[in-house]
Amino acid sequence: MSKFIFSLFIAGIFLVVATGCAHRQPLGHAKVLFDSTDLNRDGQLTKAEIAEFSHRRLLATYDLNGDNRISADEWDASHPSSADSDAHFNRIDKDADGHIAVNEAVLYMEEHVDYTNHFGKIDRNDDGLLHFNEYAEAEPHMWNLTVMSLSI
Repeated sequence: MSKFIFSLFIAGIFLVVATGCAHRQPLGHAKVLFDSTDLNRDGQLTKAEIAEFSHRRLLATYDLNGDNRISADEWDASHPSSADSDAHFNRIDKDADGHIAVNEAVLYMEEHVDYTNHFGKIDRNDDGLLHFNEYAEAEPHMWNLTVMSLSI
């Protein structure tokens, strides 16, 4: 009987430890993502850092030739060709070289009203920066933004 009670005790401890680890894992994952996004390592995220990290992370989906830019052909492959789509590409391609570079994508995202509203919902203290607690409380899908996913 005492072996049975001891076994239950050990099983209970294992369950508590396992449950505690399961709850901490997402927070740990959020910390890794936060640190990866914090490009200047100052412990807070700017709109530009989030835009650049998000864009670079999803760039591989659209950058078919791997040159870290989105060409007009790559843009057309992911957007139905239309006058609106072409005009949208041209608005982002500030230097009109036929490619969207990372800095152009970041600038466009920072200026885009949907991105600004999205950032503002997460920035609870309205200081223009995201601190880890604000970042960790956001839904994971909120970080899946790129210049390709914003509305035209």
